[in-house]
Amino acid sequence: MSDNVLPADKDTCLVEFEKKEYAIVGDAFFARNVGEVPDWLVELTGNTIETLNKGTYDVLGQYNYNLLNALESVEVAKNTYDQYINRNISDTEAFVSAITTLNSTVQNNDASIRTLLNTYATQEYAVSTAASMVNASLNGGAIGARIGTVENSLATQYGSLSQRLNVLSSTFNENARDQESLATATSKLETYTGLGTINGLPAVIANSSFYRQLDTYLKGTGYDIGGSSTLTNYVQATSTTIANTAANIAIKTVEAKFAYDSQITLNGRTYSAGFGLSQLGTLSPNGVTYNSEFWVDATKFKVINGSNRQGAYPFSIDTSVNPPKIAFNGLVSFNNVTGTDGLIRAKDLGPLGTTVIDGGRITTGT
Repeated sequence: MSDNVLPADKDTCLVEFEKKEYAIVGDAFFARNVGEVPDWLVELTGNTIETLNKGTYDVLGQYNYNLLNALESVEVAKNTYDQYINRNISDTEAFVSAITTLNSTVQNNDASIRTLLNTYATQEYAVSTAASMVNASLNGGAIGARIGTVENSLATQYGSLSQRLNVLSSTFNENARDQESLATATSKLETYTGLGTINGLPAVIANSSFYRQLDTYLKGTGYDIGGSSTLTNYVQATSTTIANTAANIAIKTVEAKFAYDSQITLNGRTYSAGFGLSQLGTLSPNGVTYNSEFWVDATKFKVINGSNRQGAYPFSIDTSVNPPKIAFNGLVSFNNVTGTDGLIRAKDLGPLGTTVIDGGRITTGT
């Protein structure tokens, strides 16, 4: 009888097989199962999870940068593709990671790609991470470009978080011209729901946020200049309880913010500008409170006609002088003005050139 045919008198058949580890080896290609997960990865992940279990989810920011730095430090064999698979398995936890490296090198010029896939599960939490470092450099790193990416999904008994971080940088250093230059771009997209703290009080939090920062730096003989531009956009809902001698007071808040900030530096002196819009609403036993704000940080503020940018500005504010100047270019009218006693009428002033209102003094003339 064939070994592949189930006997007629048997209702069940037991199939057994032996698990085997394998390696694929070829020209410049290696796939290896190298045993346990590296200690640095276990320690880095474990410390982050411990902090997350305390309800402090923003620790992931430092974890991401530490992970990219560690990944970039992984030794890469020249002109080779390597893959390393690591596992720590027990009855209470499973930790599996895969690290790949790809490299091409000619003299002092190097191109490398490192990737990390990391999964970790226990009876209390589950973590998945995908990270990569893409590097290219000339002259031993004097000219270089790098892209770092980290994606995290975490679920713990205290909350859940999804996050994506992108870090880009370019360097160009020339000794002959005594010139150093650096440009970086960072963006982070994140969602979180779970426990946390607000003003030192335990809270339930739902948060979605986006952050982007752009930086440039240029240094040479006689000059040291740079700039920074950041964009922050988030919305957050929280629920906190304040202990009171009579009863606990529950407070619910919703906050939304969009802010743009920029700075430039010229030989050590910094100049800033920006604008933003924010909303804050609170629900408490005392009712609903609400506030919104639009702010501008600039030496000049102008309202322009987008279809006629070369024309006159109908309204502008100049804070670069003292006292600040407010200018209206065009017709100005006021409707439903109350409390008009004591106002000066234009016809009482005669022909006007420029009218300046400074405190209680009005000055007119050409």
